[in-house]
Amino acid sequence: MIKLLLPLTVCCCAAAPAAADLLLTEVFYDYVGVDDTYEWVEILNTGDAPVDLTGYIVAWGGTDYGYGTVVLQGQVEACGVFVVGGPGSTAGNGNPVFDQAVDLNPDIQNGGTPTDPTGADAVALFAPGANVLADVPLDAVIYGGTNPSGLIDETGQVGAPDVEDAPNGSTVARTSAAGSWSIREVPGPNSVDFSYVCGGTVPTRDGSWGTLKSSYR
Repeated sequence: MIKLLLPLTVCCCAAAPAAADLLLTEVFYDYVGVDDTYEWVEILNTGDAPVDLTGYIVAWGGTDYGYGTVVLQGQVEACGVFVVGGPGSTAGNGNPVFDQAVDLNPDIQNGGTPTDPTGADAVALFAPGANVLADVPLDAVIYGGTNPSGLIDETGQVGAPDVEDAPNGSTVARTSAAGSWSIREVPGPNSVDFSYVCGGTVPTRDGSWGTLKSSYR
């Protein structure tokens, strides 16, 4: 009898949580002055294992999500945040420390158009290899007064705006894991400003990432 030996593949990679553990948490898109090189997007990993973000896509637009995209590179730690954008970092955009420093070009739209000042724009997170014009995002934030272009959210349905358009110098920031958003007058990159379940515990926050890590350990 001939025995067929199948090759055994051993993976040494750290386990990564499902994409549902990734949330958009804050977006800075309207600098006081020229926006170029000062915009950023913050992503939260609510899971208890690191996530390799390589290939994930952040996309934005007003008519659809094809206006601008950036393919992510790097890892977000368990119970950690990842900030992409810049590379400019000043007090005016919250002094972000970038995990991926890249100019978000073309700039994230600031909400509304000359012909429709209440029209919504949006930023979304897509899985690796996604078609941003056709696929459902993993998470999205829609900001503005109305959504005339029918931008979809993470449910795959046309979403009502999550929050009004932020004035320049402010951000749109998540206030709950369930998807509530508000305008944040003082940008807060590299931190999360609501309690959420992480590894079975709810970390205590004081606005600093160092304290979050201490509470998680």
